[in-house]
Amino acid sequence: MNKVKNLGQVFTSAPIVNFMGNLCSKNNIDHVLEPCAGEGVFLKYLEQRPGIKNIDAIEIDTTLENISNILISHESFLSSNHSYKYDLIIGNPPYVRWKNILKSMKDEFKSIEYWSDKINGQSDLLYAFLFKSIDLLKENGELIFITPSFWTQTKHSKKVREYLISNGYFELIIDFNEIKMFKNVSSNIIIFKFVKYSNQENKPPIKIVNFKTKKYYDDIFNELNNILKELDTCSLIDNDIVEAFTCDQFKNNSPFKPIPSSKEEMIEQIEKSSTINAPEIKVYEGDSAITKSLNEVYTKREVDFLSFDINDFKKVKFCDETYYTFDNIQTTLISSPVPPKRYVGLGDIVKIGNGMVSGLDKAFKVTNDADFNEDETINVAKATNLDQYSNKNITKYIFVNDVETLDILKKDHINVYNQLINFEEKLMKRYCYNRDIPYWHWVFLRNKHLMEESAEKIFVPCKERIDKRGYIRFALVKGNVYATQDVTALVKKSWVKEDIRYILALLNSDLLFTWIKYKGLIRGGVAEFSEEPLSYIPIRLIDWNNPAEVDMHNEIVELSQKIINKKSKDDEYNTLKQNIEKKVEELYL
Repeated sequence: MNKVKNLGQVFTSAPIVNFMGNLCSKNNIDHVLEPCAGEGVFLKYLEQRPGIKNIDAIEIDTTLENISNILISHESFLSSNHSYKYDLIIGNPPYVRWKNILKSMKDEFKSIEYWSDKINGQSDLLYAFLFKSIDLLKENGELIFITPSFWTQTKHSKKVREYLISNGYFELIIDFNEIKMFKNVSSNIIIFKFVKYSNQENKPPIKIVNFKTKKYYDDIFNELNNILKELDTCSLIDNDIVEAFTCDQFKNNSPFKPIPSSKEEMIEQIEKSSTINAPEIKVYEGDSAITKSLNEVYTKREVDFLSFDINDFKKVKFCDETYYTFDNIQTTLISSPVPPKRYVGLGDIVKIGNGMVSGLDKAFKVTNDADFNEDETINVAKATNLDQYSNKNITKYIFVNDVETLDILKKDHINVYNQLINFEEKLMKRYCYNRDIPYWHWVFLRNKHLMEESAEKIFVPCKERIDKRGYIRFALVKGNVYATQDVTALVKKSWVKEDIRYILALLNSDLLFTWIKYKGLIRGGVAEFSEEPLSYIPIRLIDWNNPAEVDMHNEIVELSQKIINKKSKDDEYNTLKQNIEKKVEELYL
């Protein structure tokens, strides 16, 4: 048995324990529970803290030495019995994927009725500790855990989020992002404090602290204590180390996306304005066409987070993509709920695809154009080539995937052979997606056809460090240019009337940067731009029957083109961007 892999055994340092323990606001505590006691590091803190009457501790691993004086009950927390509720539950619970959970634990989940509606084959062991800890708290009891952050975001943990929200409120969430809080653990780590509270009204705001720095430092917890005190009187702190703010409690089981109170109204308005002007579209159920408004059809992800049964929806096709329409016959009754109209997202109006994979870029990169024929190379825009609005330059890469044999390569493409033969050993060790691929071929021509669909497309880096850069590089790329795996390509769908330069201007605006910063997929200050997170960026479409909006569209397109034509970021460039920003804000806000 691997104790890290199967038990989630990761030990907590004393500085973390002391900080977490001091988050408890209670002076007189009848009962405390440590449900995953390990070697007793939390217990050692608790036994020295005044005002605590009773401490219970559970640990499944009987081989660990107990460094405290508190008796540890060696049993499974999953099936443990408790005769009373707790004022405080504190610890570092295990996080273990279902496939790695011990069979004995899986048997407990199956045999104990309590778990039947809470845990399934997509659950993490962490979920069980969250569910049971909530139920073991007294009213106003406090739960203080250090965990990975994944459960605040993933679809499979929505039941856990819903359970937390319906049983109390979060007092604070501290996201350490890229700081390594545990040796040999790569997960993003959070510390949170949750208070059990049956009244769903009058919940206080949450204190949120997001670290920007990557490295652990000795004074981190003293600084955290100062930040938390400052948030009592200040709603936003933003510096090179952290962004900290207060926000409203989460309202449903959707992924937790904390938004500063000062930004909430803006974010809501961006999404609300993107519900208007949704065009009428024809969706297809088999050969049957149905006319719907675009904001009345839903993606699978949106259905997953709606409080409706998937069986109430019918699967339809639009632009060769799968959507869902609400089809519950009971909606004819006035009292029956219907899903809210959704906003139009970027994925509705563009096709999105990540770039091709060579498997070893340095082998294929051309250093001297004169050595190769035109049909032996392709033009590539790498992430480093991109800027806002345009690509700075292109890079040529060898591309001879149509050459089937080594004899033909040597005979007809000798310069290609001479370059690639130097990398043959490394090229043969590439991951080849379970296919037999010649070493002179690119391994995965992912979305090549997509990038050949249009002479104009938008490229964006797959990952963009936004906490330092402060903007995102959406670039218009013209001609026969390809993206590699570090770039995602956007190609406008044929039915969309809006010019691609209009879309480009929206995506490069400060307004949508703010939306992406708080509602996009951000890990450690890095925005991830794969298909799904890009798809949900709200897009304000134009009312083509409104001359004022048509003029606004055309003005934004003209300004966007002027920026594309600029060779330097001078005062004129900045003025053009400011003018676009004003018009984008007028449309959205």
